[in-house]
Amino acid sequence: MKKETKLIEKGGESQVVYIGIDVHKKQWKVAIYTQLYEYKVFSQDPDPGQLYVFLCTHFPGWRYMSVYEAGFCGFWIDASLSALGIENMVINPADLPESQKDRRRKTDTGDARKLAKALRGGFLKGIYCPSSSFQSLRSMVRHRNKLVKSQTIWKNRIKSYLSLHGVFISPCWQERNWSGHFLRWLYALPFGDQIQRTTLASMLDTLRGIREEITRVNRTLRHLSKEEEHQKILSCLTSVPGIGLTSGWIIYTELMDLSRFRLRDHLHSYCGLVPDLNQSGERDKGSGITRRSNRYLRAILVEASWQAIRRDPALQTYYQEQLSRMKAQQAIIRVAKKLLNRIRKCWVDQVPYQINTPAPEATTAPAGVKAAGVEAAGVERKSA
Repeated sequence: MKKETKLIEKGGESQVVYIGIDVHKKQWKVAIYTQLYEYKVFSQDPDPGQLYVFLCTHFPGWRYMSVYEAGFCGFWIDASLSALGIENMVINPADLPESQKDRRRKTDTGDARKLAKALRGGFLKGIYCPSSSFQSLRSMVRHRNKLVKSQTIWKNRIKSYLSLHGVFISPCWQERNWSGHFLRWLYALPFGDQIQRTTLASMLDTLRGIREEITRVNRTLRHLSKEEEHQKILSCLTSVPGIGLTSGWIIYTELMDLSRFRLRDHLHSYCGLVPDLNQSGERDKGSGITRRSNRYLRAILVEASWQAIRRDPALQTYYQEQLSRMKAQQAIIRVAKKLLNRIRKCWVDQVPYQINTPAPEATTAPAGVKAAGVEAAGVERKSA
């Protein structure tokens, strides 16, 4: 293919420029295409303004369309390009059409070219780009989730360190769920030499710092939940059985805008509550629940479903019907889909969740329900 590197004046055969951007931390690889040919592939600093100056210099008055893959850089590039008048699209990297040869011979230049060609051919579908305010809320909620995971890791490290030196925690202490009294007992625990006690104190200080950060974030989220902008939706979400304030924030910040899901099936797919299929000819083989999902939402919805079948007779009956045909882990996914539909209804209509009057035969817990449900990191339970 012949490359064109001369200046293109307004009034040419095509008035649209297609830009594929392979984004990296230190530099971008940019591919410029017109409707007829490849114009240029070059490297530049990670600066949207520099790209805009290049386009205005070589394609004055043209329409600019760009695309890049979602990744570590988030959505600030999309916001910057849109502010400059460039019609940008952010795509899921897994949705970029490529051949087997492209997968085996991957280069930054090749990736930029594939993006530009696919954009020109109309083969791409962009993902939802949240506003800056929602990005801030989502970042805070996800930060809390990481802090909770770190807290669990350090608890396990402390217990492993004590076991390494022959110190085993009594069951009466384990029932206290790492209370302040239990931590003080660990600080004063007489074992080993001075170095071992100093090491334990350092590990406990780290755990205490993480707990303080979790408390600070929880306080901020409680304050934000009282703002009029979020209060109505969060009150509807927290009325759902099994969903507390923390899990309500997760659902709210991960979904953000339900109007972007045209069908309920699209919402189910985004939350990871649909199966993967492998169909060819007469063979139709399912491979279980899909791996492509929002990892935060599915855990929350499944956890809430275990609680909902205890408190909502209609969902309890539905779970028992599904349990007669499949395993409990599969049946609870069906319940999660039905619960998600009800959450959507409460959110859109901004009405609280309604629990039907308990039927006489639904007074006991359904068969196959675990005593504590499926635990998810960072999930806040609601008391019955």
